[in-house]
Amino acid sequence: MLTDIDLENGISLKPCLSDLGLEYPVYQAKLGYQHSFELDERKIKIPVEIIGFNAKPNGWSVLELVEAPDLLITANGDLLAVRRTNKVRSGQIAIIKHKDHILIKRVFIIGQGLALRALDSKPDLLVLPSALDIRGTIEGLAIEKFWYKITTSEKLPDH
Repeated sequence: MLTDIDLENGISLKPCLSDLGLEYPVYQAKLGYQHSFELDERKIKIPVEIIGFNAKPNGWSVLELVEAPDLLITANGDLLAVRRTNKVRSGQIAIIKHKDHILIKRVFIIGQGLALRALDSKPDLLVLPSALDIRGTIEGLAIEKFWYKITTSEKLPDH
């Protein structure tokens, strides 16, 4: 029986057990300074445990990681379920364009600013919201083709 996985620091993974879901386009993704997103011919089903029952048909996409970013829990070939949005809730894991880089960071709202926290031990980056272009939030991931919903706490954890 599959159980929830606690990744610590307020991040956990909940296995998706339902076969219900909607198909979304797949993009081959390289993230970082040399980033690229190439539309694949495939469509992959994202489970309803991740997208919910009222998902917008064009509000989601699947990123297949060609080069895995600094997400300690992923490897090349893993899939990310991304909800396209420019708004983020404190604690969520977001895909962000900052200067010439595409980053995956946890975003925490602190007063009028934002703290960007890496999922490894790198130091936080403090920025004003206007310095970022939030492209979407990562709501789930598939490791070896099995989907998990990502849940995050809104509290900034201690490093």
